[in-house]
Amino acid sequence: MGSEKGLLQWCDRCGTTCFRKYTGKGETDGGYTTWDKFETAPDGWDYHSDIGTLCPKCNTEYLNLIKNFKQVGGAERVQS
Repeated sequence: MGSEKGLLQWCDRCGTTCFRKYTGKGETDGGYTTWDKFETAPDGWDYHSDIGTLCPKCNTEYLNLIKNFKQVGGAERVQS
């Protein structure tokens, strides 16, 4: 059975996953503080502080939603 060290990243909206391979350790202050480093996420994956990590499909939907919301007079306004 084979294995590979890495980071399994998933979309916080739909659950799609991608695997980011381990690339080594990062270090500072002479090696006293270290952290794991991984490949960058594939194109389209993005993190939003209000939503979380989104896959390319969900990220596109989210960005379009925000863009449409910000358009002046772009949508019919609901009055209460």
